[in-house]
Amino acid sequence: MSLTKHADAPVMNVKGPFEGLTHQTIAGAALGQTDAALWQHHMTVPLSVPPHYHEKEETVVVLSGTLRFFVGIPAGEWREATDPLANATIVDCGPDATFVVPARAIHAYDIVGVPARVLIFLPDPHAATLLPNGDPLPLPWQT
Repeated sequence: MSLTKHADAPVMNVKGPFEGLTHQTIAGAALGQTDAALWQHHMTVPLSVPPHYHEKEETVVVLSGTLRFFVGIPAGEWREATDPLANATIVDCGPDATFVVPARAIHAYDIVGVPARVLIFLPDPHAATLLPNGDPLPLPWQT
């Protein structure tokens, strides 16, 4: 059992391609969880998260702003030199809505309504974020 006050959890102002995103792990391996991770993100500028996937489903709760999700083919069906999002399903998720991305589905999203605040739940605190080819997508808060 653990209690984390959000005000006590470290906050990271992200640089590089995710500039404008503030990350906070409010549950995860660094805080002693073994079966889940919960991140809180604040975005103050429109930005894009590139195509990637996770081995387990990802749940995104939009508290404010709007995210546009692009959900493409399963990771195992992707072939080099093809666009994994060519025939993607596009879903806009606004405030007070939740979007669940299936396990191994290649997906991306744009933050189109800012400021945005979201909670991201992954059922594995060590879950890798993988590019369509299976290589890791390094996230600054996981290095």
